[in-house]
Amino acid sequence: MPKFRRLRNGGVVAVFAVFGLGPSSVASADIPHGNTPSIPRGNTPSPYFAGYQAHVAAKTVTIEFKIPTIKCTSTASGIIAYFQLTNPMTHDASSGGIYIICSNGLPTYFSAAGINNHFSSLTQTLRPGDTVQASINASSTATTVIIKDLTTNGTTSATVSGPGGGGSFTVAAVGMSEVGKTPEPIPPFSTVTFADISINGLKLNALGNLHVTDLYKGTTLQVRTGPLSTTGNSFTATFVHS
Repeated sequence: MPKFRRLRNGGVVAVFAVFGLGPSSVASADIPHGNTPSIPRGNTPSPYFAGYQAHVAAKTVTIEFKIPTIKCTSTASGIIAYFQLTNPMTHDASSGGIYIICSNGLPTYFSAAGINNHFSSLTQTLRPGDTVQASINASSTATTVIIKDLTTNGTTSATVSGPGGGGSFTVAAVGMSEVGKTPEPIPPFSTVTFADISINGLKLNALGNLHVTDLYKGTTLQVRTGPLSTTGNSFTATFVHS
């Protein structure tokens, strides 16, 4: 089962990501940024994800998004909407979100939490079109990940004892293949809007300089990151090409 990945430089991540379904070691891998060919756009190309990056030490994160509709083929692939909080000193990563996996041409939806590198699949009934809120609260004694389906009022959570939080690297992004592997095709998906993004109670536009990336496979644009909304805490991730 794929696991939430650890990001270089640590930090919190609010991410909508795409992953391949091979044997996974992404939780211990490093992710390079902007190492695809230069493309004449304002955003930096990345082979793993598209979205917003900032530097911040985080204890709390909340994101909302509508579970997208995806078009599965016989190719095993999937997308994941999630956040991540990484401590670069201890190398502990905590994450929470929704997996959408294409298997045998059909999509499967499930929520998951990765707390201090302990990954678990959570029991929850999810459907495309449901609005989901994913959040984390990290303290010196425990870390809790909560996934709420705001459409059905269903809630699931996981807690692991021990210190959490910290870090200095923040991302709100779309698109990721397994690190070190050739990116796999992305299944077409409906545009995803991340809304009400909050990190330590602050909107994205209050977190200082933001670095914006688009997802590329070679020179092919796969997922485009939209501009921040006027409210400063929302953006879109738009499928362009598999």
